[in-house]
Formats: sequence, structure tokens, C-alpha cells
Amino acid sequence: MRKSMAGAVTASLLFASLAACAENGGSAGGDGGKTVTIGVVAPLAGVGALPATEYGVNAARSYINEELGGIGGRKVEFEWCKSDGTPEFIVNCANEFVRKGVPAVYDASNLALPAAVPILNQAGIPIIGSYPSAVGVDNQPRGSAFYLSGGAPMHAAGTVQLMERSGAKKVSLAVIASAQARDYVDKTLKPSAKALGVDVTAQLVETDNINARVLAATLLQGRPDTAGVISLPEEDCQNLFEALRDHGFTGTLMAGPCVMPFINDKRPDAAGALLQSRVWLPAAKPHAPAETRKQLDAYEAQMKKLGHEKAVNEPYTAAAFGGLVTLASALETVEGDIDSATVVETLKQLKDHPTWLLGPATCDGEQWPGSASTCSRSEMFLEVQKDGSLKPLSNEGFEEVTQPTS
Repeated sequence: MRKSMAGAVTASLLFASLAACAENGGSAGGDGGKTVTIGVVAPLAGVGALPATEYGVNAARSYINEELGGIGGRKVEFEWCKSDGTPEFIVNCANEFVRKGVPAVYDASNLALPAAVPILNQAGIPIIGSYPSAVGVDNQPRGSAFYLSGGAPMHAAGTVQLMERSGAKKVSLAVIASAQARDYVDKTLKPSAKALGVDVTAQLVETDNINARVLAATLLQGRPDTAGVISLPEEDCQNLFEALRDHGFTGTLMAGPCVMPFINDKRPDAAGALLQSRVWLPAAKPHAPAETRKQLDAYEAQMKKLGHEKAVNEPYTAAAFGGLVTLASALETVEGDIDSATVVETLKQLKDHPTWLLGPATCDGEQWPGSASTCSRSEMFLEVQKDGSLKPLSNEGFEEVTQPTS
């Protein structure tokens, strides 16, 4: 039975006794250092659920152990927190991570993660991730968290940078309704857009029964030159894009993270749609550098091996795989115990570190203002091709996101 919120607060208060047992943070486990057990918080149910993230995590575990030989010969295991999206669930997970002494916790883009932050911070257990879904989790003190790509402020700046490049002046977007989405739009996206002279309106959408034609008509009321999504379920993305075209909209489609509709349905009117990504996907492989193509081949092989090949182009799935393999490669040089202190110190030293499927990582706390946890200020801007592939607008793939100035 799920605990009440009062129960969650009680659990959080009881944490103090657990933290006392976790001085200097967690360690690799009690098997003489033969195994490294990392906590994983994955959003598998509830608000913001991304079930396919589990596939990416499992593919990473398989690749690290079977192809890379573990981390310096040490097998990698995961202590799971299969989140239902509620803060009380996350609090229980955080306390369990502390009790079991994990050296780090991987955030697989979980909206409810903020509930765990005070507990993990007090225990000295760092949070690692490819990029955060929750607003604000990347602005912790340096060493508390490491995100290989940026959080909401940087991503919003990237969105506006892409809008500006497309020549957009009026943009109308749909986003899944939530308090965090409202904050992101009002406090982050709109101010960034205003600084560059772009007028953005956002329609918050309840996802239980979306009428794509009505939503499309609402988005087009202000006569935008660019329309699309910040976030919607994949099927609803597809329906919305078709409805926008059916309403006669001939402007630029902004596809957000909705990759699959363009890949699976090679409609001629999909070509030219713009996407923003913090991770390489197999759909972009024809346009990727040679080393990245090798990484994508390895990722696809593991996903096929585990029976999840249909999810290879899910951004959060690829990001989970890439982030965890990158973490394993970074810790490869650790000779002694892998505990929280060694994880933090190792990651702090990363400078222009090659990642798996993400941009180069420099975890010096200075990559983005107000976000000491951000290890990169680069993203990819992609255009849908007629063959359904995704081509970066830059020949290098990733490019630097600039901070808007008012």
C-alpha cells in the first residue's frame, strides 16, 4: 500500500539515523570490491512515466559487463527504484539507497527526483544523469550531482536558439500539463525567447483524452509561423502533426522529443521538421561521425539482444544507455574502492571527456550559469529528411548553446 505524504515526511526525518551509518557516502558493496552496485531511479509509472528507460539501463548493464568486462574487472549491478511518480515513493528509495550504501545514484530522467535530493546530499551520495527531467535538480552545489548535458535553463535556451535559426517570430507549442511544465514555460522558456525577440505561447494539455484537431486549432489561433510540441506522448505527437497540416498549416513543425512519428511515418510533409536532442539516435546514424556510428551499432546490438530493438530511437532510452556506459568508462581508472568520494572526485576531473552518444563532458561546475551540475553546454539541432533520417544542422553534430542576454 502506498504511503501517505505524512508518511513520506516521517521517512525523510528518519533518514538521519541512516545517514549516520553512511559517513563518506556509499561504497561498492560487501563482496570485497568485486561488484559495483549503482542506484537507478527510473520513471516507469505515473506522471512523466518513461517505461522504455528500463530497456536502456538493462542494455547498458549488459554492454558494460559482457563487452567491457565491467569497471576495471568489477561487475556492475543496479539497485532499482522503479518510480511510480510520487514523492513518497522516491523518499523510500532514497533511504534504501543510503541503507545499502550505493556509491552513486543514476537519474534516468525522473520528474519526482527532487524528493530524494536532500537525503542523498546529506549522505554524500552523488546523483549522475544524462540530463534531468525535473526542474532545478541540476542547480545543486558542485559535487552533489553530475549531468552530462544541461537542465531546463540550457535546454530552453537551445529551444529558442533553434527557433531563431528557423526564422520563427511567433511560436505556439503544446506541453503535457503539470506544475513543473508551467514553471518551465513561464520562468525559463518564455524569458529566454523574449530575450531573442521570439513570442512563445504554450498550451498545457491533459493527456487522458487529447483531441488532436481541437488542439491544433487552438495552437493556430495566434497565426504562428512555427507550431508543435514541447512534450506529448508519441501517438499524440503524430496525431497533432497530422492535424496541423490538415488545418492548412505550412510553417515549420517543432517536434520537441517526438522522434518516432517522423521515423515510422515517412510522410513528405514531415521533411523539414526540426528537433532538438541531447543524444545521438540510430535515426541520425547516416549523418554521424565514424566513432559515433560504432557506438550506435553497439547500442542497437544490445537492444536487439534484449528484445527491445523497436525502442532504439526513444531518446530517453538511448540517453540511459549512453550515460551509464560513460559513467563506467570514467570510473575505469579507479584502482581502489569505488565509493561516493571516489566517484565525485573522478567526475570532477573530467575535461572534454568523450561520452557515449552525448556531447563531450567537462564537469568543472562552470558550463552553465547557476547550474554547477551541468557538464556540457552543447545540444544537437536536427532536421527531418525525406527518408525519415535525422540530420544535424551542424556538421559536427553537437553545437554550443549560447545563453540569451536580456
